Amino acid sequence: MDLKNLKELANALHSFDKDVLRNYRITVGCNFLGPRDAFRELRLIDVEENLTIFGIHFFKLTLNGIEFRTHVAGIELTDNNYLSLDATDYEDWENLLKKVLAKKKPRIILDSDFRNKYGLPTTIAEQEIFILTFEKVQTED
Repeated sequence: MDLKNLKELANALHSFDKDVLRNYRITVGCNFLGPRDAFRELRLIDVEENLTIFGIHFFKLTLNGIEFRTHVAGIELTDNNYLSLDATDYEDWENLLKKVLAKKKPRIILDSDFRNKYGLPTTIAEQEIFILTFEKVQTED
C-alpha cells in the first residue's frame, strides 16, 4: 500500500465516499475474551507469524470498505483511548491507517448491528477487534 492509496482511503473513510470505499477490503481480527464474571479458559492463539493473542477464540473477517465504515462506532487513537466516529477527522483516519501499515493493529469498536449480524458478543468488554490489513482491490474498468 503506497502513501497515495493511504491518503485516498483516509479521505474516503472520513467523507464516507462509497465510490472509493467499494474498492477497498479491510481485514479485522475478532478476539473473544469471554465474560469477566465467569471462569474463562483463555489461551495463547497463534494468528500469524508475528501475532499471538490471548483469548478464547479468534477469527479474521474481511469486509469491503463500505461495510467497515458503516459499522465502525469508534477508533483507537492511543492505547485504550478511543474516539467516537462523529468526532473523527481526516488526520485521525490517516493516523489509524499508518498504524495498520506499521503492524501496530489498532483496535476499533463496532456497532451493535454488526455484532448482532456476525454473532459477536454484545458486551464490548468480552471482545477485542483490531484492524489487521487494508488493501485496494483491482477493479475492471
